[in-house]
Amino acid sequence: MTELRFVCRFQCEEVEHTVVLPRQSPLGRFADEPYLPKGIWPIDFLCLPHGHVCRVTPHVIHLDPVPTLALGIHEALLWKIEYECARQNCGQRQTIYTRFSEVGSQSDVLHAVLETRARILCSEGHEAKLEAARMNLSLLGS
Repeated sequence: MTELRFVCRFQCEEVEHTVVLPRQSPLGRFADEPYLPKGIWPIDFLCLPHGHVCRVTPHVIHLDPVPTLALGIHEALLWKIEYECARQNCGQRQTIYTRFSEVGSQSDVLHAVLETRARILCSEGHEAKLEAARMNLSLLGS
């Protein structure tokens, strides 16, 4: 029996992204947002290749069912990045997401995020300052 996973496609400012979504429980589904987990969308998505952050809402997402066997090709997975803004006297906690090859390790993703020239805004209105010691990365669905 072949299991289906869902591949999420969405258009960001410059390019269409494809991300493999984690397996979902039927308890996390809404009638108007099938297969999207509770409490995640919309997200702020960090596009590493193009160095910008965009807002991804359920309305711009296209889901394609893909057999698990077809996912043997290295697909990009969705990474969750929780961080505390390291600007003096700030400390705001925020979450952004990015896509990275499934062959990449947590340290590969951390390095790529810290090296990006993207302007990541803090909820306080200034550009967020990122420091590795104040960041927690996890692969969505793991």
